[in-house]
Amino acid sequence: FTPLSKEEKEKLAAFCELKLDNQHYYNETYDLTHRFPNSNALEDYDEEFVWNHQMRTAFRQCGLQKWCCVLLQGLAEGESMPPPAGSADMNPATLGLVTKRSCLNVGARYISRGLNELHAASNEYECELLLWTKAQQGKYLHVKWSTYYWIRGTAPLNWGSQPRAGEAEVIIAPDPFDGVEDYYRRLQRRYAITTSVLCCSLLRRTPGHGETKLGDTFEASGHAVRQTVNIDLEVCHFDWHHKTKGGMWE
Repeated sequence: FTPLSKEEKEKLAAFCELKLDNQHYYNETYDLTHRFPNSNALEDYDEEFVWNHQMRTAFRQCGLQKWCCVLLQGLAEGESMPPPAGSADMNPATLGLVTKRSCLNVGARYISRGLNELHAASNEYECELLLWTKAQQGKYLHVKWSTYYWIRGTAPLNWGSQPRAGEAEVIIAPDPFDGVEDYYRRLQRRYAITTSVLCCSLLRRTPGHGETKLGDTFEASGHAVRQTVNIDLEVCHFDWHHKTKGGMWE
């Protein structure tokens, strides 16, 4: 083998420090990069959510792709729920939550904000909530299921923040809407959106606060998108910090 260069050694050391426990997951029999249900082959995954795609490329070139799993970052867990008391005729149900982090725009909080050159929002997650129940009917297993999904991340605009004592200062770019249309068109392609989209802003709504101006700009972007993209976009506001002040609902 060719000895590693100094740069390669530094990158290898950085890779070895990457924490995988409780942050990543994989499935060897089902494509989790697309929403449930799907019949995709494992190799038909969406690269946006695969955190070891470059590593798998080397395995694929040797015909050994099965030796390197498709690695996702996020959360995958489920919990069984017994039927309510007095409901003996009902079957137990299972509630599952799958979240996966996009690879298109990642970074540390307060540093990575808004859209990047790929017009992808920073630290965006796709979240999917699954509910299913099953019952034996003769020799067949009958399964009923329901699914609900949403995405979360920073406001899809051109903005950033500057760390300050206490709170970070919000900095909105001169052209905050640059790339916003491409962002929503990408969502249209992935989710086959033909109806309305509701964006819920959790930014503060305190008069004079930097997040309030950002929230107003976010809402204005919805008006701009509706003029150019065939999508019914609505932005609503929910001041998370105010509603959960002191860790309690008001």
